[in-house]
Amino acid sequence: MRDQVFFIVLCMPLAWSLLVAGTRRLAHTATPDDATEKYQLLIMVTPILIGAVWLIASPWLHAYKPLPAMTAEVQGALAPHVPGERTLKHTVHRTAWLVPSVLGLWAAVAMVRLASVGLALYRLGRVKAKAAPQDVDGVRVHVTSAAVPPLAWGRRAIVVPARLIALMTTPDLGMVIRHEQAHLDRRDPLYFAALGLTDAVLWFNPFIRAQTARCRLAAEFACDAAAAGKNPEERETYARVLIKALKHTAGDVRQYAPAVISNVKSGDYRMRLREIMHADPSARKPKPKWLYGLLAAALIPVAVAQFAWAQGDVTAATNVKLTVMPIDAPISSPFGTRTDPLTLKPAFHQGVDFTVPSGTPVHAPADGKVVRVEEQPGMGLVVQLIHKGGLATRYAHLDKAQVAVGDHVKAGDVIATSGNSGKGTGPHLHFEVWRDGKPVDPATMLPAKAGQG
Repeated sequence: MRDQVFFIVLCMPLAWSLLVAGTRRLAHTATPDDATEKYQLLIMVTPILIGAVWLIASPWLHAYKPLPAMTAEVQGALAPHVPGERTLKHTVHRTAWLVPSVLGLWAAVAMVRLASVGLALYRLGRVKAKAAPQDVDGVRVHVTSAAVPPLAWGRRAIVVPARLIALMTTPDLGMVIRHEQAHLDRRDPLYFAALGLTDAVLWFNPFIRAQTARCRLAAEFACDAAAAGKNPEERETYARVLIKALKHTAGDVRQYAPAVISNVKSGDYRMRLREIMHADPSARKPKPKWLYGLLAAALIPVAVAQFAWAQGDVTAATNVKLTVMPIDAPISSPFGTRTDPLTLKPAFHQGVDFTVPSGTPVHAPADGKVVRVEEQPGMGLVVQLIHKGGLATRYAHLDKAQVAVGDHVKAGDVIATSGNSGKGTGPHLHFEVWRDGKPVDPATMLPAKAGQG
């Protein structure tokens, strides 16, 4: 699972967002456009959303299916018990240190950043809760003594610092309130919070963080246009009001949520002022919608690749072979109908047996994941693995398990030791192979040396 998360959440979205960001030079000019920026961000984060769905759904979509109960009879002509058992060093495969280390770093930084955003939002919520309602220019606002910029909060509240009210005339303050009201009408407080959370979780991705910054700036442009109007004189007045508000809040707001969520830069303010004073939509470069259409279409193979990774089987091969013998011994009792050694009646044998002393190492025949380690009636201690290509293997009458549920193993890793648990006439290993929920003859899947003893 760690490898899948590494590729689906970190590697592929990083490469994809780099590709999408590279289209900016072809798509539009430096002036952000609200709809375009949102669309580009959506295209960037869609692979992450798809990957998350695949990872969550993988237990149901994976080739692993619960296998039917094992046959109650004990299989095979068995060798006598050999006293004394060998102790084995646990050799279960561990994922290379790099992947879990990178995932650990990502998770640690993401948690810190999420906590920072949450704390800032909490503090700002406290500021709003302590603010006093007041009518300004016919609009109900919340006046606070805290050193925060004027801002929209929640679904209906506009918070304005008392010091700014004292510095501005009522008409000027009305423009500021119109700007914040435009944010409320657009539901930007929730939108900005979502962008802040996106930055916190995807802190490692500079392309997505740059895009969220452009989305914020585009939203400010839209609200500036709503507040300033189309009259040149009004726009000039609004530019002066914006400068006055910026001077008032300079250096005072970093501890509050707007600084954490918005990440405003001085260059953004200059761009906003330039757009207010010299807006000329006709001068903007047309946006080739076909280019974004191609990017949206390219999400289809990305989704397919992520699905394959989530399944842990990129090739989805159906001709997977087992490359390692589960135990160093010939097959003593074959697959199929045979005489049950306990009941002496015909019965179907859904696996093969290996006659070996207790304590003999049992190896994983292929890379896989441990999905079951438990005692079963008659069959004793049982271990079950799932593999690529819809394969599952099961091992019974074990003495000790060397793995736990959830472990990933490599071909050749020791997963258990053979024994005589359950009902039997002597120590041996019972081994089954299943494909897509149906038992198959293990002899046809194992290396050529798996002959009959």
